[in-house]
Amino acid sequence: MIAIRSLYLILLLCIGLSSRTQFPAIDLIRDRFYHAATEKDQLSAIIELGSFRNSLNADTAKRYFTLGRDIAVRLNDTRRLRWVEYYLLAGELTKGNTDSVIPKLEANPIFRFSKNDDQELYYKLQLLKANVLNRTNERVKAIEMQLSLLAEAEKDKNVLAQSYLRNYIGASYLNSGRIYEAHTMWLEALAMVAGSSDLKIKEIETTITSNLALFYFQQIDSTLNAQKTDSFLMFNNAVIANSKQYHFYWLLPTALSYRGDYFGLIGDLKAGEADFKEALAIRQKIGDPLYTVNDMFRLAGFYKSQKQYDSAINVLLQTIQLIKRAHLKEAIIRVYGPLSYLYKQKGDYKLYSAALEQFILDADTAIRLNDNEKISELMTRYDLQKKETLIANQKAELANRNLYIIASLLVLALTLTIFYFYFKEYKRKQFARNQAAVEEAENKERKRIAAELHDNMGVHANAILHNSSLLEQASSENGPLIQNLQETAREMLGSLRETVWALKATEVTATETWLRLVTFMQQNKRNFSGIGFQITGAAPETQLLTSVKALHLIMIVKEAVTNAIKHAKAGTITVNSSFDKDWIITVADDGKGFDLHSEQLNIEGNGIQNMKDRAAAGGFEVIIKSIQGVGTTITLKI
Repeated sequence: MIAIRSLYLILLLCIGLSSRTQFPAIDLIRDRFYHAATEKDQLSAIIELGSFRNSLNADTAKRYFTLGRDIAVRLNDTRRLRWVEYYLLAGELTKGNTDSVIPKLEANPIFRFSKNDDQELYYKLQLLKANVLNRTNERVKAIEMQLSLLAEAEKDKNVLAQSYLRNYIGASYLNSGRIYEAHTMWLEALAMVAGSSDLKIKEIETTITSNLALFYFQQIDSTLNAQKTDSFLMFNNAVIANSKQYHFYWLLPTALSYRGDYFGLIGDLKAGEADFKEALAIRQKIGDPLYTVNDMFRLAGFYKSQKQYDSAINVLLQTIQLIKRAHLKEAIIRVYGPLSYLYKQKGDYKLYSAALEQFILDADTAIRLNDNEKISELMTRYDLQKKETLIANQKAELANRNLYIIASLLVLALTLTIFYFYFKEYKRKQFARNQAAVEEAENKERKRIAAELHDNMGVHANAILHNSSLLEQASSENGPLIQNLQETAREMLGSLRETVWALKATEVTATETWLRLVTFMQQNKRNFSGIGFQITGAAPETQLLTSVKALHLIMIVKEAVTNAIKHAKAGTITVNSSFDKDWIITVADDGKGFDLHSEQLNIEGNGIQNMKDRAAAGGFEVIIKSIQGVGTTITLKI
């Protein structure tokens, strides 16, 4: 046994000597490990090395922490045994072995300890579970766990745990398309930790700063807005400076890749490419596939901005292979959209069509929309819980003040009258503030109940549809009337779904709106096999729409397609999206067309007037052109 351990130490020594000079701070800790006089000193060095685990190659880290586990068992050091076991599980996640992390964590008896024994490790372990859920595309469960932990950390007044949780919740919001909620969460977290000299807090401060740099970089467009550019450079330069000063090597490649993107925007290809290659070299040494994928994705975007389409395609194809090896299910959705765009730019329409079809398949629109609804519900629940906690704390503080006042009155009888009137007035104001907080919470609850009542309309529409089907089976009489009733119920359900979707958020992305239209056209393709349905193009990635505007846009396109199906006798119906200064959506058919100026059309053309009214309400332009015998084209300028 001693001989095996000696060979293991020799192996670690050889590995350590062969991988020096990349990260000097890590090399110093390794030196202390190799020259340690006792196993206790060796274990201390391994625990210290755990602070840099994100900067270590996953296999190298596993060898150190496995040895640390053996030493901790021999020394009967339970507390540090928990930490090396945690580092080993975190390494499993880094290598992409997401399926094994939670079962191993829950099965290991060493982790069955009281939160009071080691509060920092308790929150680290719970956050590790949430990170596994995030990487396996169970984002709603991850956010639910993170929000619950945040409420718990706020009760514990644990600043370190709160800052970690706010940072990861912000990242989860960003991945869900809620960029402004993410921005708010990060700013709150940064305000909590700014100015601290504690190394652990300095690390999370740098991580949050890196996320804010990303937020501001995503706001920069081709005009290079000075305010947004300055904000990005300020945060990104702070990340680079802190990463070098405090040896946060795993954060440095992120800042380098952001700077590479910035060089791409200003046209400095050489400098940008150098930053990306340096960032990827560090990432590959560390070995975390998720962050490597993010950097490769940005490098592809950099090549795309420089119109080096072959280089961008090559990077994305390598990214797909890495994603599949690491089982990063959520990340695959981000690749096929840009890949289809690159194939289209090259004129390879066969590969463009295949990539676009894969993108639509992987996006799984219904699940993503459902996730957003659940996330909104979780956010509301967290806000309500936070207010309830605030009210409870205020009541507790009020009770404490009452005890202090009573004790003071017993001692200082002379001031009884003056203090009584002061306290009575203070209590009245405090009660008014509490009432206002309660009323605000009740208002939120009433809005949620109103939404549920609105959803119940769907039940009634389904009941109409079901009962009319039974009526149709029972009797063939009044067939047209029954069919009209069924069609009305279906249209009611469709309109209800779109209305509920629009009410769930203040703003939605153009991409999310476009995916709903893609789904609508796919449904028509299945329902009307005699008509050819085509949908082409893509939405602008960075454009946001108000929920009302998005609803009007979807309903106009649906109206136009439905009219073409019912009245045009078309062989093909095409919906196309393009964008330059404006986002342009066209609905075209090769049907019989109509005379825009006929009196009969003015009498019966409620559909056309509805489209015009919706366009006016949404604040965009609708152009209707029709030639009899040729077809109809409806153009929307958003």
